[in-house]
Amino acid sequence: MKQIDLYKTLAGNVARSLPVTCVFLIKHHDGNNHLIDMLVSSTNINELEFPVTVLSRQTDSFTLAKSSLPETIQTLFEPSQCLIVSLLEQQPETLFLLCGLEKGFCESKVEQTYLLKFIDLIIENDKLAKINEAKEKKYQDYIKEVKIIKEKLLPAANYKIEGLDYATYYQPSIGGGGDYYDFVDLRPARRRAGYENPPLIWGFGLMDVSGHGPGAAVEVAMVDAILRTYEGQRDSGPADVLAYVNQHFFTRQSRGGYCTAFLCNYDAEADLFSYASAGHLPVLIKHHEGHVTVLESETGIPIGIERDYSWTTETTQLEQGDTIIIYTDGITEAESITGEQFGLDRLTHVLEESPAGSAEKLMSHFMNDYHQHINHSDEQDDQTLIMVTISS
Repeated sequence: MKQIDLYKTLAGNVARSLPVTCVFLIKHHDGNNHLIDMLVSSTNINELEFPVTVLSRQTDSFTLAKSSLPETIQTLFEPSQCLIVSLLEQQPETLFLLCGLEKGFCESKVEQTYLLKFIDLIIENDKLAKINEAKEKKYQDYIKEVKIIKEKLLPAANYKIEGLDYATYYQPSIGGGGDYYDFVDLRPARRRAGYENPPLIWGFGLMDVSGHGPGAAVEVAMVDAILRTYEGQRDSGPADVLAYVNQHFFTRQSRGGYCTAFLCNYDAEADLFSYASAGHLPVLIKHHEGHVTVLESETGIPIGIERDYSWTTETTQLEQGDTIIIYTDGITEAESITGEQFGLDRLTHVLEESPAGSAEKLMSHFMNDYHQHINHSDEQDDQTLIMVTISS
């Protein structure tokens, strides 16, 4: 809230809490006085400029004669006195309240002291609000920085994948979130492992670290670092990658968190799709004929549960035009304003109703229905959706 709005609130509090007939918030600047706001029923006065003598807090008298006020304001005061209280004295400006008093009020020292204490309390609350606002801004700047760093771990928007057409939707929760995905050309790793002329194989997948916010984003950064150090063997598959990440995910202290993951390789020459799941949600295949099926998978436990767990790599054949759909629970659990979850059944139905075309067109069709469902309701979880179509 802007400073002037805070003082308008103060003026409103005075008008509601004290026996005054009207309250004006006035700014004194360079010798002139400007009416900022006024609280009085059934009266409308345009902005005024007029001379007013401001009495300081140290002055014995807190009243001015009605005759010393401009004629347009005099008519608003039923009593013959008013009260002026300084709020903010920072040259070249001064903010003060001009209050019309009910008869007999604020004539005694006790009443004057009460009024000033009341206003001082609100001003002190204003100062605390400013301190909290500064702290909140610092925290939000930190959150923004974490989010930027986290998003730099993800593939560039224009990343090209030979033989595959893909589209992604990524909406993190506050502070960067715990969803992570990547696309990797595996040929360089295969060459280092002994292949002289390895086939075109793409590795890609989606991980979902438990938790939200900056903590989850830090966990994602660690997972990314672990994956970058993986060299693998000549015939390593997705299950081997999961085992490697799992071994290094454990630290000397108990983490208390875990990570679900779906990792896969696509051999473009053989149209062979290899995959492994670590407790992740069911992956869908939209076949080029239009129907959608759930990819059969031996779903293992999430990463971070058991250090020496072994996952299984499974394979299936894909055809040109088939689309792989991988997502996190933020998609299926997204709620409408009435609390209804989007759900796997609706996800499947929307995909089946989508016309044939590129992954981008499929994503666009899905997003239209998805955003109609959530209808700007609060997003409480990270939301990530990946669609990969076999293009050639």
